[in-house]
Amino acid sequence: MKNFGILFKTLRKKAELTQKELADKLGIDSTNISKWEREKSLPDISILSQIASVLNVSCEDLLHPTETLQKMTEASDDNATPECDDTDTDLCNNPEPEFNSVPTTI
Repeated sequence: MKNFGILFKTLRKKAELTQKELADKLGIDSTNISKWEREKSLPDISILSQIASVLNVSCEDLLHPTETLQKMTEASDDNATPECDDTDTDLCNNPEPEFNSVPTTI
């Protein structure tokens, strides 16, 4: 399954788990985690729901890694702050506009 290792490693890191910590939560040897991340093997279907639960995703997300990675990328792009180029140095250094208070008379 193409991209499973990338998705799996991304989700593990997002959950702030080491390979050993994840393996302990799943009751398996940590070498399995390494093999899955390097796409040398895939997890057995019988453990898929447990993996999904620990990594806070659905089984469907794990079964469709390319689509899940794409959704994750789009979601992070939506939350990203715009990049500045060299011509907008004031905007880059001060992203919040400053307003001068002008006294008004009524």
